[in-house]
Amino acid sequence: MINAVFCFDEKYLYPAIVSTSSAIKNTKNLKIYWIVFNNLKEKVKNILSKYEIANSVDLISVDDKLFQDWREEFLVELYNFKFLVSRAAYLKFLIPELINKDKIIYLDSDTYVLSDLSELYRENLDNFCIGGVEDLVASKSNKIMKGSTDKYINSGVLLMNLKKIREKKSLSNLNNFYIENEEKIVWADQCIFNKIFEKEKKIIDYKWNKIINTTKTKYEDFNQIIKKNYILHFAGGVKPWQQWCNPEIFNYYRKQLDKLNIFDFPFQKIDNVGKALKLTEALEINGQFQKSCEIKTEIIDNLLKEIDKS
Repeated sequence: MINAVFCFDEKYLYPAIVSTSSAIKNTKNLKIYWIVFNNLKEKVKNILSKYEIANSVDLISVDDKLFQDWREEFLVELYNFKFLVSRAAYLKFLIPELINKDKIIYLDSDTYVLSDLSELYRENLDNFCIGGVEDLVASKSNKIMKGSTDKYINSGVLLMNLKKIREKKSLSNLNNFYIENEEKIVWADQCIFNKIFEKEKKIIDYKWNKIINTTKTKYEDFNQIIKKNYILHFAGGVKPWQQWCNPEIFNYYRKQLDKLNIFDFPFQKIDNVGKALKLTEALEINGQFQKSCEIKTEIIDNLLKEIDKS
């Protein structure tokens, strides 16, 4: 049996259904665990019951007060931007104590599985606590001191040696570590994972966590990405279920939902100027300047109408 786990809040419930469905579609003998806060438990149970994947999912709920004092807003000074992270991101630290298995694959809810996860699960992790894909972008802005040879990994897809983590009691001082390093943390749980498991991480192939910036990816590049990679990770600020996403990626994601028999997904519509401009950015990167111009012209016309009214 192959074990996989997701941790998420209400915002990522439907994406978790999609990612879980894609994993089950491609992998035999797969057991899925979902970890959520107690206040979301009943809603998750009700929605999950509508889908075939329900029989493959074990739902685990935890105290709503956990991690309530941990930061949810972060500033990446190197790239001059702020981002928000849900407290649910920290739930992955509970996996070793909540799931009594020796090994498990952790997946962010904004991933999409294209291949059999058994190959990843078979990676030899005997001498390591976790395995992940190197994250060169985040590494450059990391503020927590690390060894010169230690590599910084992305926590969106992790292969976890739960037995070894429990034996070493690696997370026993988690809260103290957070308090001591709070001001140095840039990428939320990811920075913590990387430091706690320093020298105990195995670098795995990029194909298992292909990070995609939906706004800056060209159509032809995305088509090649699909062919060459096993797990897509839409880790940027614009997600494939948002209409201001790259149209090629938005349409691809929608088609996958049809194949997975997911027909009630709550796609997010463009409802402000900022989101519309994000769409034009994606269009221009792909050479669709006329379409971008039409959207910008419509924005200007609407703004002028509002000015006239005032």
